[in-house]
Amino acid sequence: MPEADCCVRGEIKQSLYTLTSTDNGTKTHLTVEINADPRGAIPKFLANIFQKSWPRKTLRGVMRQVQKPDVRPLKIIEDYFAGKSVPGIDAPGVVKTSSKDASVSSSK
Repeated sequence: MPEADCCVRGEIKQSLYTLTSTDNGTKTHLTVEINADPRGAIPKFLANIFQKSWPRKTLRGVMRQVQKPDVRPLKIIEDYFAGKSVPGIDAPGVVKTSSKDASVSSSK
């Protein structure tokens, strides 16, 4: 997203998505950890309101997307479950991603 004079860019410093198979492979437990700095003059109470609401909204959106009939597993996921070596996976079932380039915006 291009920078704009009306906004202050926040920064996602680190994110971790952990997917764990449950119920004999019929379900997946997703844990998300995000370390972000909203920057700017945002009152703490406002930042805390956002922190409480984003997980539910985001994860519901993920669930809606993966339930669509045209959604297919990525090759990297198929390779992982086929037992092939996959870059970026430190341990079985743990995929680490880096979000150094990700950003969010908020009004000044």
